[in-house]
Amino acid sequence: MRRRAFAVILVGGMALAACSSVGGSATPEAAAPAWSPAGTWSFSTTAQGMTVGGTITLVQEGGTWGGTIAPDASLGMGSFPIDSAELDGREMRLLANAMGDVLDMVMVFDGDTYEGSWGLGGDGGSMSGRRLN
Repeated sequence: MRRRAFAVILVGGMALAACSSVGGSATPEAAAPAWSPAGTWSFSTTAQGMTVGGTITLVQEGGTWGGTIAPDASLGMGSFPIDSAELDGREMRLLANAMGDVLDMVMVFDGDTYEGSWGLGGDGGSMSGRRLN
């Protein structure tokens, strides 16, 4: 008799536990993917009194960042490969060879926009842009 009572209590407890999880998630929710600056970004700045725009494409292969910087085609400059890039939290520093000089850029990201600065051959200034994809 005691065994039967124990079995009834055990089965009843299991049924109660099963019912209490109905509507709940048996598996934990997946964590949101980590933020990444990978993709194409616009940029806008002023250089030598002229408004300059274009795109910056950032790619990550393994743990290494790279990509291209492409000023507007109307400037006739072509694009420049990014020689090195380091991401520290939401700040990225890029170095590229642009027309025989070192282009140094810093981008501070805030979601899908950024503000930053650039320097090239004694010239420089602020820049800003947004994620295009």
